[in-house]
Amino acid sequence: MFSAVLLVVGTTTACVPSSRIDVVHTGLAPASAPQTYLLPQAAAATPDDRRAAQAVERQLNARGWSSPSASPDWKVETAYVVRANSVGVIKHEDESEVWLVQPERRAWWRRKSNIHALSVRLVQPATGEEFGRATAHTHLVGPMNESLMDGLAAAAVSRMVEGVAVTAP
Repeated sequence: MFSAVLLVVGTTTACVPSSRIDVVHTGLAPASAPQTYLLPQAAAATPDDRRAAQAVERQLNARGWSSPSASPDWKVETAYVVRANSVGVIKHEDESEVWLVQPERRAWWRRKSNIHALSVRLVQPATGEEFGRATAHTHLVGPMNESLMDGLAAAAVSRMVEGVAVTAP
């Protein structure tokens, strides 16, 4: 009886998706003092893009950053993308490869999942040059919820502005 229960519990936990968040950072981190920023909204932003930008804004404000009316220290750009986590996924020609996370070959016992990635870029407003970028991604079976979006934003922003990793909520 005990081995049957153990088998059922082991099988179900093997199928549960992970909420682990991985972060990749390139470039430099700004000075440790709170900065000012401008977070422009794209004209054709989707609801998910707006939620991602709002989550990034909440994380920046929590770290003492502020959004001034004129001459910000940084321009902050966000990009949110959802892709199927399978080999052979078609990439559109207009997608930049640096914003994407490579798919993995799925084991036969795992459910199909999507890669949810949030990239945050710091751009110098005067020159338009990228100073640094952090991309946080996770693999999900279902849709993105608010707490996981905040987790992606917290991971990307903390790596970007502090140069440290945080644990997922």
